[in-house]
Amino acid sequence: MQALQTFRNGFNRLFMLVLSFVSFGFGIVVLLLLGRWISPAEVSPNGTIMFDQWNFFAQSRVFNPLLGIIVGGVCAFAGLVGFIFQALPRKRESSVLVVRHDSQGKVTMDRSSVRDLVQYEVASMPDVIETHQDVKMRRDGLHVHVRSSLAPGTDANRVGQELQEKLRSSLQQRVGVPVANIAVETQFAPLNRHSRRRVR
Repeated sequence: MQALQTFRNGFNRLFMLVLSFVSFGFGIVVLLLLGRWISPAEVSPNGTIMFDQWNFFAQSRVFNPLLGIIVGGVCAFAGLVGFIFQALPRKRESSVLVVRHDSQGKVTMDRSSVRDLVQYEVASMPDVIETHQDVKMRRDGLHVHVRSSLAPGTDANRVGQELQEKLRSSLQQRVGVPVANIAVETQFAPLNRHSRRRVR
């Protein structure tokens, strides 16, 4: 699940990079056409793809130059901003959660250990077949997201409420930090369609 999410994030970022580059290039070409630095034939030799569009912008400098300036400027600016935003390195979430930080020092816990605790508590529920969880530390406390596959016929509302109460109590008692939010997502279908093993 984590690998799939990483792939999706990488694909989306690559797609936005390409889209930003295309937008920036389109805007620059329009502005160059308006300034008569290039001609439509140079952009699309032999009347190839988008020749009519380039020709329209080249002629717009006579009857409506403002239109071309706005289109070209907006596309170039949006593409540049989008490209810079996507190209900048993203801040990765720390793998360590700060449990306490005061005058006596700092106490930390590995985020994977908190996920393991959540996994243990969720898997101890008799109606839970599979589970996947994610834990994030925000300013207001822990944010926990749990996806669980339940046994057919289970009361999802009851199990979800019990999970929230159980996790909140366990995390506050064993980790010692406030729990701001516990989101429980339930389903009867397997989380992994290629596996039906019970998570314990």
